[in-house]
Amino acid sequence: MVNKRNWLGILAIVLIFGMMVVGCDDGSTDDGSGGSNQFIGTWIGGDRDGDSVTLVCTATNWTATFYGGTETGTYTYSGNTVTFKQGTETFVTATLSGNTLTVIGSYISYTPWTLTKQGTSNPPGGLIRL
Repeated sequence: MVNKRNWLGILAIVLIFGMMVVGCDDGSTDDGSGGSNQFIGTWIGGDRDGDSVTLVCTATNWTATFYGGTETGTYTYSGNTVTFKQGTETFVTATLSGNTLTVIGSYISYTPWTLTKQGTSNPPGGLIRL
């Protein structure tokens, strides 16, 4: 009887641990390509003259508000480099270092923009990242 109770206790612990590992959010914003999209979120900062710039990135789209106007498009990324496009044309490129996104490009004359990520889109949690 004691042996049976021990096995039930061990089984319960294993099941609880398994549910914690599978059920917890690991904080990733996986885009399905095997990596984590660290560009998703709201970025706020300014251009080289100190004018305000806001950039909002979803999984594949972006919206930038600057100089009293708004621009939109799509983006692709590889590692810490992102390319923002409007249609098939490259709008600007950017490099991520820590929580700072530096945007440069010939389309906009007042680059570089220096932007800082605001909050997190998915706060980290969970025990094991699978």
